[in-house]
Amino acid sequence: MGQSLLVPLAELQTMTSLPMAVKGNTISLDPQPEQLIPQVSKFIFSNYFPEAATQEMLDLWRPMLCPFNSNTMLATMETLECFLPLSLPPEKAHLGYQLWFHEFMDLWGACHNAPIWEGEMMWLMARLANRNIGYIDWEPYIPLMFTRFLRSLSLPVVYKQTHATKHHKLNSGAMAKWIVAVLGGGSSAQKYLNKFMKTLESYFHPANFGHWLLKLKDFLRKLPYCFVLRVNFERYKKTWETQVPDSHKLTEDDITSFVESVQPVAMQAMFSKLGATDVIHALQHLATLRPSLIIPQVIERMYANLETLTEPHKLTAAMQCVVAVARPMVQGKTNGYKEGPTHVIPLLLATLPGIDPNDIRKCFVTLQFISTFATMIPFVDSSTASEHWKDLTEEEEIICLATADFEDFVLQFMDRCFILIENSSLEATRLEQEEDKRSKIENMAECALSSSCTALLVQTSPEIFKLLDCPGTALLAHLPVISKVLNRTLHLTCREGYRLATCLLRNLLSGLSSIVPLDYRSLPHPLDKPVKEYLPIRDWAKPGNINNLGLLWYVPGKEELACVQDIVSTYLPEELSTINKYINGDMTLTREELKRSLLIIWESLMLEKSGSTNNFEARWKNFRTVKKVLENKVIGGKKHLRSLLVDRVVLQHEALYERSTVCLTETHRQIMLNLLTLSTSHYSEVPFYHNVCPSLRPSYNIAAKDLVRVRAQAKLFLTLDQFAYSYMILIPQLLSNLQQDSNQFHEQFKGSLYVLLGPKQSPVLARHDWSILSKLWPCIVRTQPSEKLSVIRLMEGVMESVHKFFPTITINMKVAIRCLVFVLKQQKRSHKKVVVNTNSFFGDVGEPIGGMKPGPRPDNQWVQYSSENRPLSAEEWDKPRYLHKPYHGFYTWPKEVKIYAPSSEQPSLPRSIEDMNAVEQEVAQFFSHQGNVHKLVGFLSLEEKKGKDKFNDYRFMMFKGLFRNFGDYHISYFLPHLERLVLDKHESSQRCAAEILAGIIRGAKHWPFEMVVKMWDKLCPILKTAMANMTEETIADWGICFATASECRDPNRHHWLLELLIEDPLRDEASFIAAGRLYALQGALNQQEWRVSELFNRLLNYLKPYLTHEFQNVRDRLGRYPKMNSIVLRLLEDDWLEVREKAAQVLGGLIHCDFLIEPENALETFKEKAKTKLKKKIKNNVVDSTGIELLKVRHAGILGLCAFINAYPYDVPEFMPEFFFILGQHLNDPQPIPSTIRKTLGDFKRTHHDNWEHHSLKFTEEQLAVLTDLTIPPSYYA
Repeated sequence: MGQSLLVPLAELQTMTSLPMAVKGNTISLDPQPEQLIPQVSKFIFSNYFPEAATQEMLDLWRPMLCPFNSNTMLATMETLECFLPLSLPPEKAHLGYQLWFHEFMDLWGACHNAPIWEGEMMWLMARLANRNIGYIDWEPYIPLMFTRFLRSLSLPVVYKQTHATKHHKLNSGAMAKWIVAVLGGGSSAQKYLNKFMKTLESYFHPANFGHWLLKLKDFLRKLPYCFVLRVNFERYKKTWETQVPDSHKLTEDDITSFVESVQPVAMQAMFSKLGATDVIHALQHLATLRPSLIIPQVIERMYANLETLTEPHKLTAAMQCVVAVARPMVQGKTNGYKEGPTHVIPLLLATLPGIDPNDIRKCFVTLQFISTFATMIPFVDSSTASEHWKDLTEEEEIICLATADFEDFVLQFMDRCFILIENSSLEATRLEQEEDKRSKIENMAECALSSSCTALLVQTSPEIFKLLDCPGTALLAHLPVISKVLNRTLHLTCREGYRLATCLLRNLLSGLSSIVPLDYRSLPHPLDKPVKEYLPIRDWAKPGNINNLGLLWYVPGKEELACVQDIVSTYLPEELSTINKYINGDMTLTREELKRSLLIIWESLMLEKSGSTNNFEARWKNFRTVKKVLENKVIGGKKHLRSLLVDRVVLQHEALYERSTVCLTETHRQIMLNLLTLSTSHYSEVPFYHNVCPSLRPSYNIAAKDLVRVRAQAKLFLTLDQFAYSYMILIPQLLSNLQQDSNQFHEQFKGSLYVLLGPKQSPVLARHDWSILSKLWPCIVRTQPSEKLSVIRLMEGVMESVHKFFPTITINMKVAIRCLVFVLKQQKRSHKKVVVNTNSFFGDVGEPIGGMKPGPRPDNQWVQYSSENRPLSAEEWDKPRYLHKPYHGFYTWPKEVKIYAPSSEQPSLPRSIEDMNAVEQEVAQFFSHQGNVHKLVGFLSLEEKKGKDKFNDYRFMMFKGLFRNFGDYHISYFLPHLERLVLDKHESSQRCAAEILAGIIRGAKHWPFEMVVKMWDKLCPILKTAMANMTEETIADWGICFATASECRDPNRHHWLLELLIEDPLRDEASFIAAGRLYALQGALNQQEWRVSELFNRLLNYLKPYLTHEFQNVRDRLGRYPKMNSIVLRLLEDDWLEVREKAAQVLGGLIHCDFLIEPENALETFKEKAKTKLKKKIKNNVVDSTGIELLKVRHAGILGLCAFINAYPYDVPEFMPEFFFILGQHLNDPQPIPSTIRKTLGDFKRTHHDNWEHHSLKFTEEQLAVLTDLTIPPSYYA
């Protein structure tokens, strides 16, 4: 695969330069979007690169690997993750991942401080592991990887109320993919996964809640999903991809071990406060893998919560989880759990009380529950099967006998549905209340009721419930009666009456004219076949044959279509005549009568397409949801239920109708313009609206006005979706509205902006039509500013919409400064570069010994800062030895290193006005006018939002571009302002100075030496004054200023700035100023990191005398688990009580995470220590040293036993009940033993309270009595 199509790497280099530029700079004029590379990588698979592409990529991008330069490192890792070939055949692995795998893992291992690029590294390794299962030895890295995973979950682990500040930012999907890929084949990954899941189990308990729970649940959902995909790949999927070797394929034991490790966590998370959505997916996949392990526990919890009245949320969660495992449960022995189907009918009967109008949410979940099972099982009474089938198993006999209850179930179900309908009917109390006041869940319950009834009755045999299917042919005989009903009800005064009549008319026309299937059953067999010929229970949840569904269709004939024509001809002319008479003033209609006529025309006779479109999309969504719940990902291959396949066929058929286009006519055009007028105007100002709806005139108010606009906009957006390019009709009027005064014509202006922002997924504002955008966008930019908050927010929405829907990173709603930034960028002159030999500066030192060696080396010493070799003359300044890219040389050198040529070979600076082009002259003349500069600086130093203003990148880039393009031509105009601004204590003034100074310093990159020296002579005093006047509000701005000035600049060329910042930063001044100087120094040095080791050494020697300051120095100790165990066990007998208690907490964590070595031995040791005899008498109330030591030993034993109890906050292991006998014997011991026991007992009672009915079964009656005595304090009168 891929030999006939090869993609040269050179073709991708221009694209890969884009994300590098985006990450490194704030702006770019490249016309391609930042998201292009990830999108392209989805189509250009690594299989289509030449075999030598891996080495070419490494040569191209490896020199950019520099962990100290986070942005470049991130962009490089993103590019490598997208393009590195990962699927080469095993015999060619030496040309692929073997060139970089261990190298990258070592690099990642060296950067243990959660760098921002490790997410991309994680995805790279996950994809590598997934595509090369069984060919890579991951064993050396497994422990460290699981440590990273644990730290990335942001668990609420604190020390002295302080959370860890560094968290590994790893995607849960990548983590799950990697874990699944390294399982099997004798790997130790399953052992680590067991400990990992054991560690997480308690965090899923319903009592625990926090932001970290979202990522935990996401991981729980994705882990089983990835495992199921691997099983499918190894056993069922037919593909050309590299196959997993037999030695590393997942065995049945591997699958069981995996399910057993995840099962406790999934069960713990069933009743989470964040809902059961993620748990549902996890249980579905786990049950598909091992139904006998998962389904019994889910069913047990279902039965338990059916009997509970106080916690309805647990019942709904349990029902949702049963729905998730429904298909493997119904399939029974076919899927490995033969008892599963025996629970179906009892559960259906037990859930009927859930159809309760007093609890809509429970009602919705119950209907969903019944609908799911009804989709899979035919409701056929098979109770006599034993008389005809002699090979029935015990489970099949139970099921057949239970089917006798189907008829009772259907009748009870229908009764409860009618009760629900009666109790949920809405009665309008006022004519003005036209809108449906039901909640979202009530509307969902109504839809669920409809779908449940349909699913159930379609699957019911005629003997139980005879369902009358009514295709058009069946309706023909009843048309006379239906016509009489319509004639008497279509014009009823009662709103509910005529609405039902229009619904009847619509359904009649639809039934006579629609092509529909004749059945939606889950089985192709008719449900009235005798049981002696066909046993339906053996086909429960059987997948349909996608190649032969046995589907029959109803196609309307000539007679049906003729009836449709007659019905339309009967009612449509009459209603149109009524409307025309009303418009012409020949007839008076009330508001309700007008609405009734419009309703008949639009919703019934015209078969409103917008309504059907919404219904169609809802059905698509519902289909995907049901398919996801009932599909078997392990087997795959479209083994779906027949009813689902039929539904998919119908949706495909209807999609052809929904996507059909209608020619745009002049009538459509006029309607659209009228809707636009309604969408943008105060309705009382619209002449034709007076004629059409005069009844609304008396109810004039703001709410009605807004309602008219909202409804008109909604209809207009539907029209735009229906007719391609119809938005062009609206543009002239929209442009006219936008050119008006936004304050005087507020309604039109605001309405026009709303129209431009719609439709939601394809706004007019972002249509890819430059003939329109070239007029529309400039018009928006030139609109008069409005003081109305609503308009301001709409303008912000306009900018966001362009960014979101228009595929370019360059187009922005540019104004003033931003425009100038791009103009200066376009006028940037190219600067010559020369190729240099990296060994020519310090002799031929050759390549690093032992391959790649990141960090300072003899061959990269010339790019590091040296105070002795810093350029102090024009000759030194012009030597081609200054490398501005900070990442080059750290990891390795590119094949070709280019450096800027001397100043004499660069574009000349300064220039006269005559040497500039017309655009440059405009810019130069503006900034050469002192009045302009004065106004600009005054504007930039104004405060916009108190406390929220930040260092502005665009302002900085404007000044950078100005001084880059024109040299020091304008610097004299800014110096007086800078001297004034740095003395000003106001936040906005200092921020403005910081932006200008950063721009000047960065813009001087290509200035000749003499110009640079003069610049620093002027700036150094200003910078010193600035640092002496820093305030609490501006310290961050100055830090950004110096960091920005030093970014991507050779430190030797910035020696003036670096030496100024490092000069005695802690001199005798206020501590705040000293801290500010250190912060500024940190900002500058952090941009250079490995290239300024000399400055770091000088700073270290300078700071050594200050290390005895009162600040606490926190040290973290890392060691292997055996060492940690011994330390913790020893500290249980420490002299200090606080140390002993803290050691007990740590011990409980080790036990909980299964990290304790030989826990059985430790448990026996604690029991023996708890028996330590104490001295009975104390002379003169003074405890001697021997007594203290004995008390510490006994306390250590009690602490150890309490640690075992605390290690299981939501469970009761078999060994635990015995502990309470032991602890009860020590309640009268000397302190602190009794307080330790009581605290442990209190925690035990609190954490086990929710599921105590289940936990209490682990205790004998005698043990429960003892526990009760311990946890319930004695009576005062006892």
